Amino acid sequence: HGLPDLLKAFSRNYPNIHFELTVDGFNSLKEKILTNQLDCIFVSRYSVPGLPFLALDEDELMLAMPEDHPLSRKTAVSLSDLDGEDFILSSDGLDYEAIRPRIRYQLNEDFATLKMVEQGFGVTILPRLLLTGAPFAVCARPFRERYFRTLGVAWAGDISPGGATAKFLEYVKT
Repeated sequence: HGLPDLLKAFSRNYPNIHFELTVDGFNSLKEKILTNQLDCIFVSRYSVPGLPFLALDEDELMLAMPEDHPLSRKTAVSLSDLDGEDFILSSDGLDYEAIRPRIRYQLNEDFATLKMVEQGFGVTILPRLLLTGAPFAVCARPFRERYFRTLGVAWAGDISPGGATAKFLEYVKT
């Protein structure tokens, strides 16, 4: 949600620097940054351990469920509420050591996951930013324990970013 505004503001100051944007899963983006196919990537800190990372914002993780699901009557849910629930694992997944959901489906696309939730196939955990304005009839609730992901920009650690990438990272820092 914030990336277009950031790119627009940067482009006003540096109109001759152009961006080529690639949308992909965390694992693929990490591989591309490590093989120098990309200059920098916008990801969550969790997905790129060991890479230089500049934090930009936090995004809360939410439980998404069908609108008529029994948990939709709660203002906030707990991880323990998910024990035994039919669960739809989305693209990059999460670390589910703390709970034992019954993973019924695993999809590699978040909107497809939301459509499955909308149709009553189960519940899922997704970031608030992804759920904001999503065109699906689902109910989203925060967790009482409050879980967040840190969003930011990462780059390969074995080389210093140069040229346009260095200017962009410096702009992001300010």
